[in-house]
Amino acid sequence: MERGYAKAEERNREARAALEPLAQGERPAVVTVGAVIAGLVALALLLWALSLRRRLRARLDDERAIRRDAIERSGAAIRGRVSETFAPFLDGWEFEPGDCRFLGTPVDFVVFDGLHAGRCDRVVLVEVKSGVATPSPLQRRVRDAVAEGRVEWREVRIE
Repeated sequence: MERGYAKAEERNREARAALEPLAQGERPAVVTVGAVIAGLVALALLLWALSLRRRLRARLDDERAIRRDAIERSGAAIRGRVSETFAPFLDGWEFEPGDCRFLGTPVDFVVFDGLHAGRCDRVVLVEVKSGVATPSPLQRRVRDAVAEGRVEWREVRIE
């Protein structure tokens, strides 16, 4: 083992002795090319990282906007439901509040007109809307069923 090491050391000394020293400021071309390639790779990585950061920031901004919108819509929906519940007590409500029964869905109220006086002159389904709100597809189907007379009375007995 020691002889192999001594042989390798001898070859190393011979190789070093055959080398010519570089002039002041001179660099091997391979070192210069390697430095340029390393610089280009570093620049490419930097540009990629900046692009990734910009895309992630845009995605985060989009998510924040979506969350803000969801919170605003949720608040509007809650305010709408509260308003619907108290609608019979507001000015301009044409029915006696005691005649109204709140359902919430698919319509807001069933009004038993005249119930407060011990009679029932008619049954009215009432949907409360505010602003530019429009009936949902289900509410339109209920409205159409009532308009077409597809309404029944059923009595169910439970034993």
